[in-house]
Amino acid sequence: MSGGGHVYTRRGDDGTSIIIGRNVRMSKDATVFESLGSVDELSSFLGLAAASLSAGSPLLMGVVRAQRALFEAGAHIGTSQETDFARVDERVEEMEREMDRMNSEMPPMANFVLLGGGESAARLHVCRSVCRRAERCVVASVKAGECAPGVLKFLNRLADWLFVAARMAAHCNGFGDTPAKLVPKE
Repeated sequence: MSGGGHVYTRRGDDGTSIIIGRNVRMSKDATVFESLGSVDELSSFLGLAAASLSAGSPLLMGVVRAQRALFEAGAHIGTSQETDFARVDERVEEMEREMDRMNSEMPPMANFVLLGGGESAARLHVCRSVCRRAERCVVASVKAGECAPGVLKFLNRLADWLFVAARMAAHCNGFGDTPAKLVPKE
């Protein structure tokens, strides 16, 4: 950023940008920027989901934790240093415990379900699908050596957590699961 609080620098007007710590300008369509953009988009959608959740609710607190972890994950996209995202196993285990707790409070899932179940559940389902896209982008970044593999593990488990959180939101709002049924051919 330039002085005076300006957000613009004009350096990216040519379609390039820089990854902090690399000091090399790269095309904005590079894999690493696709990964960063997808993680940023996910964080934005999580903010939208948070706006529909009750203040102080466990789901809201989980969404805020996810946003904070995504911010950290974004800082580690562009580096292959696994130690930079060392707490990934703690985060994954925490999400698994939360999923187990939420699943114990809901009826077991017997079918594929339609995505919805009220506004907050629908927003969390959108977050899950954006998370899966971010995960696919990060796979390419990991393969290119541009991203710590721990970020991939985190995103994979976060997508699982978002699915369970969406079901929980639907359950708490009295919707439950709507089974998906194939339409018979005529």
